[in-house]
Amino acid sequence: MKVSLTIVISDLDAFLDNEKCPWNVREVRCDYYEAMLKQCLKQLEINDVKIIRGNAHQIEPEYTLEMYKMASKVTRDDATLLEGTSLGTLLCPLYYAIDQYWLKADLVVVGEDMRKFAQLAAQMIERQGEQPRAQLLITDVLPSMNGVGKMSASDAEFHLDPFDTPKQTKQKIARSFCEPCNVNGNIALQLAKLFIFPLSESGEALHIERSAENGGDLTVSNYAELEKLFVDGSLHPGDLKSAVAKSINAFFEPIRKEFASKQAKMLSAAFPTVKGGAKNSSATQQKK
Repeated sequence: MKVSLTIVISDLDAFLDNEKCPWNVREVRCDYYEAMLKQCLKQLEINDVKIIRGNAHQIEPEYTLEMYKMASKVTRDDATLLEGTSLGTLLCPLYYAIDQYWLKADLVVVGEDMRKFAQLAAQMIERQGEQPRAQLLITDVLPSMNGVGKMSASDAEFHLDPFDTPKQTKQKIARSFCEPCNVNGNIALQLAKLFIFPLSESGEALHIERSAENGGDLTVSNYAELEKLFVDGSLHPGDLKSAVAKSINAFFEPIRKEFASKQAKMLSAAFPTVKGGAKNSSATQQKK
């Protein structure tokens, strides 16, 4: 059975969600995310992927009429799933629901942070006379480097960016929470579990460099083995973090090389400096 994947860059949602993505940088920010996605998918050898932008279909007259029809069947309380008080935040759950049948999806992949969106979408799609789509809930998501919530591009200090230098990536991981023998809230272990081992080539292992005094180098073939070593105290947090940082930098390196000549221009256009010297935050939704 052939499977094709469609990734929607929700640019209109990002604008309506309290203008997390300002209108005047919406297109160039989409360019940035699309370029990053294509390069990552290329590295992972994932084919048959279509990347589209929400504005490509969500501003069509027929789609807008569909949204008005759905809006007449949902209460304000039910649609209040985002923080903020603007009317735009109430429209985002509608876009999410309509997209499922408008784009003829068979299966929708949903992050834990979108659970309430998924529940409301199933109800609203049925009220529209459409067949609710199967929604696959992914409960494991990469955590923020500060251990609070998911990793989000809206906070440069606590997410891993391919455009970070190797030193910046290492520093972010080095200062993350990683208490000896404790797996709870352990960022380095979560990165190994959700990022490093799943993306490793078949048979590849995580190589951990250690001094002879600390037991010498280790080669770990799977996450269960890594967790056991950490829990029983055989693996020091510093050695774990160093190995994780090295693996993530190895994945990021082809991306850095690909965009080396245009990196500064892409970032300054997609995330222009605003008054006070801060960068505009990324198109990320904060759910209740």
